[in-house]
Amino acid sequence: NGEGTLILPATVTNVTVGELEIGVGANTYSSYRGGDGLLEFAQGSQLQSFTVSNRFYLGTHAATRGRIAGLPLSGLSFTVGSPSCRADLMIGHRRPDFTVTTVKYGDGRLALTNATFSAYLTNLVIGVSESVGTMGQAYGLLDLSACVLECLDVRGTVRIGYSMNTANRLTE
Repeated sequence: NGEGTLILPATVTNVTVGELEIGVGANTYSSYRGGDGLLEFAQGSQLQSFTVSNRFYLGTHAATRGRIAGLPLSGLSFTVGSPSCRADLMIGHRRPDFTVTTVKYGDGRLALTNATFSAYLTNLVIGVSESVGTMGQAYGLLDLSACVLECLDVRGTVRIGYSMNTANRLTE
């Protein structure tokens, strides 16, 4: 299992990355490896621009939790993808496997306040469990209610609160 925290100083004004994965685990048929990740901005953050150009995974796959903390309370431009280079955005995803001996989850949460949000996406996945057995869960939150939504353009699939857990299906 892995746990990681990156704390950036309050003086950082721009963050631009190609692929960002925070709290991402991997699993196989016989074992799992979880990952808890936190990207934190120091108190009084002066961050103005946060851009992920290709892929953004937050709390995905097996036994994971991903968070971003300390974002400024106003003046932030948060962008995922672009019109010419679409990105995948996955928050709180539990991927399929056949190991059901351990509780596994994907837990990702992102809430923006007084920010401007733009996303040009291939796919959007929030709170999706593709677990085959009874032990997989996914929790995802993308809270944009307190920000300006400039663009949310998804060209592919949107899945929100979706479960393919075969153990919970009703049968006749």
